[in-house]
Amino acid sequence: MPIPRDVLERLKAQDQQLTALDFSRYYHLTTADIRDLTDALRGNPHVVELVLCDSEIDDEGACFLAAGLSTMPSLVELDVSANHIGNAGAAALFRVPTLKFLNIAANSVTDEAAQQLLENTTLHYVRLNGNPVDTALVAKIDAQLDSNEQRELAQLRNELNGFVADLSLEELKLALAAVKESVQTQANKAVSAM
Repeated sequence: MPIPRDVLERLKAQDQQLTALDFSRYYHLTTADIRDLTDALRGNPHVVELVLCDSEIDDEGACFLAAGLSTMPSLVELDVSANHIGNAGAAALFRVPTLKFLNIAANSVTDEAAQQLLENTTLHYVRLNGNPVDTALVAKIDAQLDSNEQRELAQLRNELNGFVADLSLEELKLALAAVKESVQTQANKAVSAM
C-alpha cells in the first residue's frame, strides 16, 4: 500500500510538525513507493526519525532510500528492521552521513557488509541481531561505534569550550536559557506528533 498522498505533500512542504515518521507494518513499500517517499523527503530539515520496519523493503529499495536520505540534514535515526535488505542495501544505508542510530535487525546482512562498519566514523549504534553476522564481529563493531560517539562528544565539547570561553556570565545564562527552551520545545513537538 503506497504512502498517502496528503502525507507526501506535507513532507514536500517541509511541515515542521512531521519530525518522527512511522510507516512500518501497515505499508508494503515498493521501490516506486520508496522513490516517492525520498522525493518528498529530499532536503527536509525537520524529520529526525524514520521507521520503515516490516515494510517489504529489498536491496534496490534500500539503495534508493539511502540516496534520498543522504540529502536530509537532520535525520539521525532509521529503523528498517524485518525487511529483505541484503549486503548491497545495508552498505548503502551505512553511508548515510547524518545517521547516528540504525536498526537493521532481522534482514539478510552478512559479515561481508557488516565488516564495513569497522570503517564507519558517523554511526553511534547499529542493531544487527537476527542477521547472519558473527558475534565476534558484532563486538568489534560495537567498540568502533562507541569510539565514534566518544570522538564526536569530545569534538563538541572542544567547540563548546571555545565558544563559551568568549562569553560573559550574562551571555552564558542567556545561552543556557535558550538551549533549555529549545530542548523543551522539541520535546513538546515530539509528544504532540504522537
